[in-house]
Amino acid sequence: MLLVKKFLTFMIAFFLLGINVYAASACDVNEEASLKQKAANITANYEVVSNLVTDGEDEGIEEYFNISIYNLSEEFYVVVKRDKKETEEEERIVNKVYNYSDTQNGVLTFKWENNEEVTNWTIEVYSSNKTSCTGESYKKLYLTTPHFNNFSYLAMCDDLEEFYLCKRYVTFDEIDSETFYKKLESFQAGKINDKGEETKSKTTFFDNVFKFIDENKWIIIGVGAGIVAIITPVVVIKKRKSRKK
Repeated sequence: MLLVKKFLTFMIAFFLLGINVYAASACDVNEEASLKQKAANITANYEVVSNLVTDGEDEGIEEYFNISIYNLSEEFYVVVKRDKKETEEEERIVNKVYNYSDTQNGVLTFKWENNEEVTNWTIEVYSSNKTSCTGESYKKLYLTTPHFNNFSYLAMCDDLEEFYLCKRYVTFDEIDSETFYKKLESFQAGKINDKGEETKSKTTFFDNVFKFIDENKWIIIGVGAGIVAIITPVVVIKKRKSRKK
């Protein structure tokens, strides 16, 4: 009975192991290596697009993101996801499967109009039915689109575009006006750099000398007292000798 149990255990383990090995990849070694190499070249990026919009006599600027995925081939498809729940309109773009047929020469581009909040994207790359191992995951791409910074409209930001609170698009959480003005004042005073980090004040040679004296004043006083104690007897002796003469 014990031998039968061992045999059955061995057969079950062998069977499961066989399934796992098969599930690892249905592609042969050469095709697997080729797919990995092609998947490594797939990248994603975004650009801000500005368009002039007219409504009768009124004109305005419309800005949105073009999100692009590059170097797709017919061996792959992608699934685009984001970290927040979509509206009905956004569902047409997000949580959708894109195939090579949706691209222009391997470049997939879609329009994202929501520039009022930061969006974190996940782009999953899978092998297509043009391969021997359909539906296997080969890569995940992560992309963040920023939100528009309303402070960038202020006149005081016109010549301070390098300052992080004056940039047109940012990824940090929104701040209140009081915080903005305090940070801007600190930047103009040289207390923080353009990234909002505290700056180290420049010190001169004399600043370092005074700092050294201040930090070691008791040692200096002790050494000075010792020198005085040595010199004083010599002076007294010399005076006594001069009197004898």
